Amino acid sequence: LTSITIPDGVTILDNTTFSGCEKLTRVVIGDGLDTIETETFKNCTGLVDVIIGSGTRSINSSAFYGCTSLENLTLGENVTSIGASAFYNCSVLTDIVFGNKVTSIGDDAFRNCKSLKSLNIPGSVESIGEFCFYGCESLASVALNEGLTKICAGAFSGCPIESIEIPSTVTSIKGTYVDYYTYTHGAFSDCTKLERVVIGAGISTIESEVFKNCTGLVEVIIGSGKIGDSA
Repeated sequence: LTSITIPDGVTILDNTTFSGCEKLTRVVIGDGLDTIETETFKNCTGLVDVIIGSGTRSINSSAFYGCTSLENLTLGENVTSIGASAFYNCSVLTDIVFGNKVTSIGDDAFRNCKSLKSLNIPGSVESIGEFCFYGCESLASVALNEGLTKICAGAFSGCPIESIEIPSTVTSIKGTYVDYYTYTHGAFSDCTKLERVVIGAGISTIESEVFKNCTGLVEVIIGSGKIGDSA
């Protein structure tokens, strides 16, 4: 199978429907599909072009995991949520166009998207999940907009971002923690190219190690609140 068009009459695609179709290069999803289910297109390694219809509201976990040829992504205008690991290891993805109804981006959603260079996160997005853009080794420019409230641990850790402005609506930027199962990183830890940070007045506490090892940091403007250990 090299291409597929999902007609408007299709309302359900079950989990893993096209998983592992390595020759699939193009997918057009009609306006009737509400949800792209878990692993629907996982490891479709030849997939280059995806067009998501206006009816789609949710992209579930690992839906496009390992689509290593996917270059450009335009989300449907009514997509509200992007699940965990949805585009994990889409290593040649260079551009993402978010719709203005996306409210949440899940853990690891764009992890290891190594060719992604810039992001404009719309104000509709309320939370950015853990390690969401971790391993995005080309991501130098990120715009965060008013409306965002939470940036989770490791979200941009290690990215070559040069400057960042945290909007005043953000109340939480998560730092490093260790539990029984995992060790995680501060939201912007190891961003060694980061030179300038502006933190809005909504933050009550800059948590531990949020900016740990940001060795290029020259200027920090802090709105208010407390500064945690090793921040």
